Amino acid sequence: MSDSTTPNVPKPNAEAAKYRKRAAEYKARVSDLETRLAEIEIERDAAITSLKTAPTKDAARIVELEGQIRLRDHRDAFGRLAAGKIRPEALQDAFTLSGWTADADKIDEDKMGAAIGKLLETRPYLKAEEAKSEPAESGESAPVERHLNPSAAKPQPVKGAGRGPAPETAAKHQQSVWKL
Repeated sequence: MSDSTTPNVPKPNAEAAKYRKRAAEYKARVSDLETRLAEIEIERDAAITSLKTAPTKDAARIVELEGQIRLRDHRDAFGRLAAGKIRPEALQDAFTLSGWTADADKIDEDKMGAAIGKLLETRPYLKAEEAKSEPAESGESAPVERHLNPSAAKPQPVKGAGRGPAPETAAKHQQSVWKL
């Protein structure tokens, strides 16, 4: 019997070894993927907790803008309560000097009024001037208030005023140049 007549039949042990080798490779790959999955899950959980606990850039900007609006509202209320009590040009400084902080959205006008009163007691120079008596009662003329308007047209000097001789008389006033 010759080998040429027998068909090529794979050996059972060689085929089983091939399958065992593939199974071992797949098990190693599965363990690598499970390790990688665990690492990714840890990263995901950390990202979720950081998103929940730390404010985002937009949230920080929103908080900042809300604070600016609250401060503006408190300044407006301060100006409304201090009208007639504090000089108008000193309102901004008075608000700063009062030490008022815009902590809450709701404005406590009683406390703000007390702060204004205390400020005026400690700094009397901030007080608004009392209304002056009418000059018609005393017979005096009212003082004239003059406001300089920097944008108003400035008067131009008269032609020839302090700028040398007028052009039509320039020939009469020229000095003679003598040549030797």
